Amino acid sequence: MIFPATCVESEADQTIDRWQLLAGVLAELLHWRDQLGSPAFFSEWSSHLAFRGEKVIVSGTQRESLIGKLIGIDKDGNLILELNGGKREKVMVGDVRLRAV
Repeated sequence: MIFPATCVESEADQTIDRWQLLAGVLAELLHWRDQLGSPAFFSEWSSHLAFRGEKVIVSGTQRESLIGKLIGIDKDGNLILELNGGKREKVMVGDVRLRAV
């Protein structure tokens, strides 16, 4: 299994107050809600993007699967892949599933 389920308390190695955790998650969602689509939002999203710099396969698009190095996202939220030969391809994030190769 690539991404096995885990427990927040196990990962934090301490007891977690579930209500405080929920309050923190909701506060972050509210913080970013008004900034969706802003440069700050995309910068933060990009800085936490999984698989950056790794070879991935992108499937679930209306065309054949793409294999390439994950470069990042653009200002519109499209995923940027570098294919063999150096060509860069944009893929709409809502239409893809990522899986490390």
